[in-house]
Amino acid sequence: NVGSSGGSTQANTVQSTTANGALYCQTGSSNNKACNTSQPDPSPLAFPISASNITDWKDEAAAGGTINGNYNASGTINLGPTKINGNFTASNNAHITITGTVWVTGTVSFSNNVTVTLNSGYGANSGIIIADGAVTLSNNVSFSGSGTTGSYIMMLATSTCPTSCS
Repeated sequence: NVGSSGGSTQANTVQSTTANGALYCQTGSSNNKACNTSQPDPSPLAFPISASNITDWKDEAAAGGTINGNYNASGTINLGPTKINGNFTASNNAHITITGTVWVTGTVSFSNNVTVTLNSGYGANSGIIIADGAVTLSNNVSFSGSGTTGSYIMMLATSTCPTSCS
């Protein structure tokens, strides 16, 4: 699920995407154009984030405290740094302000007009949410940095889904 693409789009499977340029894929549905299957799947790139980076971020989150059990965010909340031992869900206009690294040992599921923003204290720095399970985003979920140019939120999933899901 890409959303929209300004240039060409290339992936094995592309769904619900508006591509302004060429759309190369083997399987597609609900796109603004049919898949051009003349190109093979793109070659995998080396992951630019090391296992050590991920461990450091998880340690940073855990140092802020642990929420045991599934966590359902609603309304307006501040969250982080924290480790969530379970799943993290938010829906129906929830607004989540990230105040530190968040590590979720389960899945993340955000839907229906959820906004996720970095606390303004991040300045030009960026923040991260790590999920050990799958991440599902649907129906107008938006992410934004702190309000300072160059600030972003990275959502990182360490899951191997759909290859091997439990």
